[in-house]
Amino acid sequence: MRDFIESLRFAWAYRHNPECMHGIARLTWRLFVVLYIVSLLSFIGLGVWFFISEPKVSDGATVGDPVETLSRETLDTMISDFENRATRFEQIKKESPVFSDPS
Repeated sequence: MRDFIESLRFAWAYRHNPECMHGIARLTWRLFVVLYIVSLLSFIGLGVWFFISEPKVSDGATVGDPVETLSRETLDTMISDFENRATRFEQIKKESPVFSDPS
């Protein structure tokens, strides 16, 4: 390990020489490859962990809680409100606004 550090110091001190730059480039390339492999394995492991783990439900709620259903009257009023909005939109679309010409 000490020889490696000494050779790295020598290469850095004479980094303008092509022979020394080749060693630094090789070290940098190997570092990038190792970081890529570590990140790839961690992403795969994290993805598998999220895929396999069960979902956590908080506040005492369960996954299959029943949903409140709408009554017939509420549904009819919602539909009539949307129909009223549609007719108002069509009226506004037909009545073009009148603007005076500023020139």
